[in-house]
Amino acid sequence: MSEKYLLKETAPFVQFSSVKPTDDFNPEFDIEKTPKQTLDEYCQQLINRSFSITHSQIPEFICHHCLLVKDPVQWLNKFEKLLSLTTIFLMAFATSTGIQNSWSALKRKETGSWTSKPKQQG
Repeated sequence: MSEKYLLKETAPFVQFSSVKPTDDFNPEFDIEKTPKQTLDEYCQQLINRSFSITHSQIPEFICHHCLLVKDPVQWLNKFEKLLSLTTIFLMAFATSTGIQNSWSALKRKETGSWTSKPKQQG
């Protein structure tokens, strides 16, 4: 995947939501787990993936990743931090609706405004 949105900073994720590629691997939402995956690589892939989906997919994307980690609230906080850092960096160049859409969906998830679960593939 090309790095269209190069990061200047990362958020301190404690747990990654990346997964090993299997038959259930969701190419739209999943981040491939690699041996010795670094925080920089994970954050870069997370931003690239979140900006490659449509606005309507953002809530499902966030729910999907929350289901992959032990502490969804902590993951949401780190994702919010990553979006905040990315927003500051990208706003210097241009406004990004992708960031704003992700930010809005994140806030709705945090407040419990929606509780949709990802659709099962199959």
